[in-house]
Amino acid sequence: MKHHLLTTAIFIAALVLYSVGMTRGGSLLFVAGAACELWFWARIFRCRTNF
Repeated sequence: MKHHLLTTAIFIAALVLYSVGMTRGGSLLFVAGAACELWFWARIFRCRTNF
């Protein structure tokens, strides 16, 4: 269950960073959001291959 909570937290962090980066024009925040999204997808695919 902790695995799912962390993955959800990463996804929410990515969405927040994307939205703040787009509204305030912060390229660094946008890149941080992209990094969180990449981490999210890596966790999703790694989880599916463990079944």
